[in-house]
Amino acid sequence: MATRALLHAHKSALRSRVVLKVPFQNAGTVAGGLKATLSNPGVSEEAKIDAQERLGALDAGAAVEDVQTGGANTGSGKNPGNVAGGLKSTINNPNTSKDAKNTAKDKLHNLDV
Repeated sequence: MATRALLHAHKSALRSRVVLKVPFQNAGTVAGGLKATLSNPGVSEEAKIDAQERLGALDAGAAVEDVQTGGANTGSGKNPGNVAGGLKSTINNPNTSKDAKNTAKDKLHNLDV
């Protein structure tokens, strides 16, 4: 069950283009991920175009951090609709503590969506 939840969280992160911060970023790993996006038939054309542009920038010598944080979202890098959806999921999840639900409610109330 935990594996299923982890897989769902990973897919959600990919859909919302959340960039996971790691202490060391390997350009080869980033390029491999972008190439996988290009060859995946389940990825939208918009995402493939974005991945192609980012891969081109990486090949041209752009910093990994610049390529990795690129995408359709600007500002904080998070889609407010996805953030709201995650908070609503937290609120409705029976396995979430009351404190976490209250925190999610407060954040959702303060979110400008």
